[in-house]
Amino acid sequence: MIDKCQVHLKNRLNMKNYIYKLLLLILIVGCSKEDEITLEPINSDLTDQQILLKETSKLLGKTLTDVNALNHLKEILKAKDLDEDQQIISFGLLFGDNKGLRKKESSLQKKYKQKSITYNFKEAFTKTYEKNKEEFSTIGNLIKSKTSAKTNSASSSSKSLVNLLEDENLQIYFPYDPEFEDDDKSINEFGVTFNPLELVDTNISWNYTVDNEEVSYTSVIDNDYLDDNPVFVVGKIEPCDLNDQIGVPAKLCSYVELKESNFVPDPLPVGPVLLTYSVNHNEIPETDIISTNIPRIKVNGTSYMGFGGTRQKLKFFRATSDGSDIKQNSDGSITAGTFDYELGYISIKRKFLKRKLRWLNLNFQLDPDWNMSENTQSMAVFSIHHFSTDASYELKGKSGFKIDPIKGIVPSAEISGEGKVKISVGNAKFRANVELSRRQVLSTITGPGITGRQELFDGINYNIKKIGVIDYYLEHYYTDLTD
Repeated sequence: MIDKCQVHLKNRLNMKNYIYKLLLLILIVGCSKEDEITLEPINSDLTDQQILLKETSKLLGKTLTDVNALNHLKEILKAKDLDEDQQIISFGLLFGDNKGLRKKESSLQKKYKQKSITYNFKEAFTKTYEKNKEEFSTIGNLIKSKTSAKTNSASSSSKSLVNLLEDENLQIYFPYDPEFEDDDKSINEFGVTFNPLELVDTNISWNYTVDNEEVSYTSVIDNDYLDDNPVFVVGKIEPCDLNDQIGVPAKLCSYVELKESNFVPDPLPVGPVLLTYSVNHNEIPETDIISTNIPRIKVNGTSYMGFGGTRQKLKFFRATSDGSDIKQNSDGSITAGTFDYELGYISIKRKFLKRKLRWLNLNFQLDPDWNMSENTQSMAVFSIHHFSTDASYELKGKSGFKIDPIKGIVPSAEISGEGKVKISVGNAKFRANVELSRRQVLSTITGPGITGRQELFDGINYNIKKIGVIDYYLEHYYTDLTD
C-alpha cells in the first residue's frame, strides 16, 4: 500500500514539474516575442520626412559595409577644411555636386569632385539602392513623385535618388570622439541613425559590420552613446549652415558663434577698475557705478540639445527693477517697474559640450550700471529648436528703496518690493533661471562661495556660478564718481 502511494505521489509531482516547465517556456517565448515586436519604431508613427531620414541612414549603413566606402567617408569627414570643430559633410559635397551644400563647401566642390576619381561614393551609394530597392519604399515613392513615368531606367532612378537627397539638404554627421585621435582608424563595426527632427533624447541605431550587410539593432541610444561609439547620423542641414540661405529668416541666424579662447582684456588704466576681490555692496553708493559682465561660460553636456544635434543654440534674458515707475503701495512697500532684456543669442558646436569641454568666450554685459536699488535681478536661459512651440517664463526683480523725510523715496540696500515680467520666446524650451542678488554676487566675486568652486583666470580665483547645466562667472568693474 505504501509503495502504491509513493508511486502515485511521484507521478503527481512529475506532472506538476512538467506543467511548471511548460508554463515557464511559454512565458519565456512570450517575453521574447514582446521584445522582438517593440525593438524597432513603427513607421506609422513617423512622418514622411522622418522615414526618409531613417531609410537614408539604413541605405548609408549598407553602403558602408564596403570597407572602401567606409574608409573614404572617414577620410573626408576628418578633413580640416570642412569644419575644424566637427566631422560633418553634406551629401551634395560627398557626391561631388554643387547643390545641397553647407557653408564654405561650395569653394571645396571641385576638390571633392576630384576625390571621386579614386573612389566614386555616389556610384557605390546608388548601386546599393538599386540592389535593395524593396527595402526603401518611401525613398522610392518620393522619387516617383518627382520623376516622369517615362524615365524609369536604373540610371534615371539613381540620378533621382541623388537629386532627392541634395534637394532635401541632407548631411552626414559623425560625433564619435575617441580618447585618442587615431582610435577610429580600424573601425569595422559601426552604427547608423538619424536626427528625428523633433526634441527627443533617444533614438534607435542600426548596426553593421564590414563585408556583411546583415543588420542588428540598439533600441535606445542617446547623445552620450554617439560620443562614445562610431555612429553616423543622417540629418537635415541646419538652415543657418546652408550655403544657399534663400528663404531663411535673418533673425534665425543672428546668434553669435562661441569659440574657445584664452584671451583676457587688460583693465583700462583709467576709468572702470576690475574688482579682483569680494566687496560689501553697502560700501558702493548709488552715485558710483558697478558694471557687470559674463565673460565666459561652460555648457556641461548635451542635455539641452536634443538627439543628434550638431550645435546648441541658447538665448539669455534678464529681468530687473531698473528704477523707473517707482511707487509706494498701500501696504507700505515700495516697488519699481520690472523689465526684461535679451542678453544675447548664441550657438555652440557640439564638440565644446562634452569631450572637448572648454570655457568659451561669451562677453555678455549683464548690467552696465547695477544700482543699489536693483536689489536682485533674474537671469533665464532658453534652448532654441526647430519646432513651432513657444516657451514662456515669469521672471522677478526685487527693488530696494526707502522713504527719506527730506528727499522722499531714495535707494536703499534693503529689499522694498518685488516686480514680475513674463518672457515669451518662439521655437524654444525654457531651461533654467537664477536669482542674482547684488549683495551676494559682490560678496562672492572670488573664492569658493556657496558653490564651493572657483577657477583661476588671469591670476584671479573667480567664484564659479551655475544656471542649469551652465557654469559661468562674473566680472565687476567699479567706477568712482564720488565728488
